Order: sequence, then C-alpha cells, then structure tokens
Amino acid sequence: MEANKRTRFNNLIALMQQANFDTRDIEKLEQDMEIAEMTGSAFIGNHQKSDEPFLKQAAKDTEYQVYVEPEAFDYLGRRVIGYIGVYTKDIYKDHGKFWDRFKELRGH
Repeated sequence: MEANKRTRFNNLIALMQQANFDTRDIEKLEQDMEIAEMTGSAFIGNHQKSDEPFLKQAAKDTEYQVYVEPEAFDYLGRRVIGYIGVYTKDIYKDHGKFWDRFKELRGH
C-alpha cells in the first residue's frame, strides 16, 4: 500500500479503536484490506440479484471499476440465495458517485 494510503488506513484503525469498535471487526477490516491489496479487488457488499442491471449501468456511467459475481456470501462464508456479490478494483476510491448513480437508476 502506498505510504499516504497506509497512513490513512492506520488513522482509521486508530479511530475505530478509540470508538471502542469490537477488536474482531478491526481485525476483519485489516484482513480484508490485505486481501484487497493482494488481489487488486475489494468486496463492497451483497445486493439482490434484481439490482444487477443497475449496478452494471452505474459502473459504466461513472467509469468506476465495479463488477458483480453471481454468488454472494455472508460473513461466515455461507452462500446467500437470491443475492450477488459486488466488488471493485478501485479499492482506494470513494464510491459516492457510483452509489448516487446506482440509486438514481434504481429509483431510490
């Protein structure tokens, strides 16, 4: 991770610790970031399968490198039926514009 991004990430961890976040949540975040750095891709969340066209169109319209996988999993690694996994290759980018466009397309 680049030095300034590592510093921001470490600052986030420090804030979480000050706010008394569960240690397991902090460790999970650190693990997720390590995986994202190794793979070049980060998990954003699970969405209903019916959201797929809106997610893809929002990615296209905003030029964010967001993509979907046909299966979604919960935090224990169990498959979530009827949902898709949403991921990004823009792991350090603020995805606000992407989510705004997604909501606009979906009608909420």
